[in-house]
Amino acid sequence: MYGGLANSLQTNTIGQPWHQRPKAQGFALQTRWLWLQKTDQDRAWSELPIKTAPEVQAFFRASTYTAVGDGRLALFWEDRVHGNCISDLAPCLYQLVPSHTRQQQSVQEALTNRQWVHAIAGGLSQTAIEEYLELWTILEQINLIDQPDRLDRMALVT
Repeated sequence: MYGGLANSLQTNTIGQPWHQRPKAQGFALQTRWLWLQKTDQDRAWSELPIKTAPEVQAFFRASTYTAVGDGRLALFWEDRVHGNCISDLAPCLYQLVPSHTRQQQSVQEALTNRQWVHAIAGGLSQTAIEEYLELWTILEQINLIDQPDRLDRMALVT
């Protein structure tokens, strides 16, 4: 009788041992921090880099996208804009951009006078050239809204 109660206290509804629950809770908390960093710029820590596990970042990217308005808040190299991340569209090209640029260059900065091209460093392989040309074509279709009240906004994938 008591053995069944003890077992149910040690596992959750999907049979995960109790000692693994903090990892799942930490995963959810880290995902929330990433969400708040993107959606609430008034938080004092929103400009600080948040160290999260690669799995958390992958989950966050897969479950969110940025609806671009004026392009000032969305990160060109990192955020999912118009349904895609640059790292998914052009992985070889993405690797040729310094990480500090990937983490700072906004969509507005990148598209102004095609500054995204100047961020690419190093020699281009044939694959990177193909990705570059494909990305160029895609980016030609993006029009930013030049109105101060049309900010970028983060949304969940439905």
